[in-house]
This record gives sequence, structure tokens and C-alpha cells, in this order.
Amino acid sequence: MPALQLPANGAVRLGSVQLPQGYRTHARGPRDGSTQSVAWVTVTPVPDPGAVWAELSEMSAETGLVPFIARTHFSDPHRPWDDGRSRPPSDLGDPADLAVANRIDVASALRASWDRLAEFPPEDEEEDPEESEWWQREHARAIAPFFDGFPGLAPACTQPLDHRQVRDAISGLPPARIGLAVADRPADALAAMGWLPGNWFEGIGELTAVLRSWEDRFGARLLAVGFDEFKLLAERPPRGRSAGQHLAAEVFALSPNEFFCAWDEEALTDLNDIADSLIRSPIWGFWWD
Repeated sequence: MPALQLPANGAVRLGSVQLPQGYRTHARGPRDGSTQSVAWVTVTPVPDPGAVWAELSEMSAETGLVPFIARTHFSDPHRPWDDGRSRPPSDLGDPADLAVANRIDVASALRASWDRLAEFPPEDEEEDPEESEWWQREHARAIAPFFDGFPGLAPACTQPLDHRQVRDAISGLPPARIGLAVADRPADALAAMGWLPGNWFEGIGELTAVLRSWEDRFGARLLAVGFDEFKLLAERPPRGRSAGQHLAAEVFALSPNEFFCAWDEEALTDLNDIADSLIRSPIWGFWWD
């Protein structure tokens, strides 16, 4: 049966996985003055977090708990999960209304986002014509070959990676804290935790709808969450250049800031570089400045 609530504070055993001491972390500034629990996170890092995540993921349908590697802000080892005090509040907010995501058409939402990104700064008398021309040229290069508009959703991939490829992608990760969220599926976990990447979104409905679509089409599951980032592991990533480019257009429309392939590689901002990384690595990373 799915879990109705997060584990209690303390050590947790799920199947054969023994997690060290952890605690429920609470939403910041709840509207009614209560201390709503939105996630459970270990106090200390665990070794081989990729293997722990994989085993917990296999049990997720039974436990109702979606696992994730709990990353922290580069300048603060506590954020977003706590402030280093007892019964700490976090940078997380109230759980989002998932009904919003149910009403969103992913293709239409991404097309609208793509069109907004394609709008050049309005011309005015003080604008430098050379600078404007350079900006337009760079933007055209970044979105090649889709100069004429959003190309539509990438086709689903039905061919899974073999177990060795998945294991290799998440093996050797540095020790990290492990978190748990209550959600019906990995794509809903960010919304269930009240996570938002700063002020980039008014709500998480569109992001949740896209994550559900990627989970359905590519087997992309939540792997890691940080202050302004998250990572997915795709068990059925796109195969071939064309499919990679189409999915890269979706990535570009959702997160024009920066995309990371593998675990912590150089950030990518050009569509074709993103396409290459989507084909090469099953780990997809998203970061908002």
C-alpha cells in the first residue's frame, strides 16, 4: 500500500535498505502557522547514493515514497533542506495542487514557451543595432535547426537501456544525503515537496506536466534535487540525432537557463549540444540561475 505519510524522525529501514538518522523537513512559512512536513532527509551523507536510490526506486510503487539524492546549495550545506537547527524549516513551500498539471497540454505549453523565448527585445531608439544583430544571430545559432518554430514533442522511446548502462551512470557518485517524498509517481515529487526554482515559475503545474510526459515517453525518473536544480535518470533516452534534437527543443523551451549532462559536467545552452548529451548520457540535469 502507498505510504500515507513520511517516515518519522530517526533511522528508517525500507526493504533491505537501512537509512541512517533522518528527519522530516517542513515547508517554510506555512499559511496557517502549522509545521507541514514535505520531505524526509537523512542527516548525514550515505555512501554509494546511486545504488541506494536505485534500490529505493524499485520499491517506490509499494512504499509510495519517491527517493532522491538530496543535493545542497553550493554556498550553504543546509539549504534547501534545513537551516541547521532543530526541527528546521526549509526553502520548500506548501505542496502544489496537482490538478493544475492535469489540465495542461504539454505540447501547447512548450510551444508557447518556445515562442516567448524567440521574441527578440523590442527595438527602440537607444538600442545598439550591432548588438541587436549579434543577439539575433546567436539566438538563431542556439536553436538550430528549428528556426521556423517549435517542432513538436519528441517521439517516445520504447527501447530501454540495459541494467549495466543504468548502473554505470549512477555508480561512483560521491556520498550524499538521501531524501524521500510522498507521491504517486516520481514526476509528482517536486510538486509534493513544494519545490520551485526560485522565482522562475509562478507555479509548478507546467513543469510537473512536462515531467510526467518525459516519465511516460522516456522513463525519466527524479534522481536528485537541490536548491535550484534537479536531475533525472532516463531509462529509455532518445535514440538517434533527430529524436535527440526534438527532445532538446523541449528542454530548451522548459529550461533555457542551463542544462547539464552526466552528473556534473559543463553546462550546455545550445540545442544541438543538448541533443548530443541527451543521446550520450541518461542523466539529465536542470539548473536555474
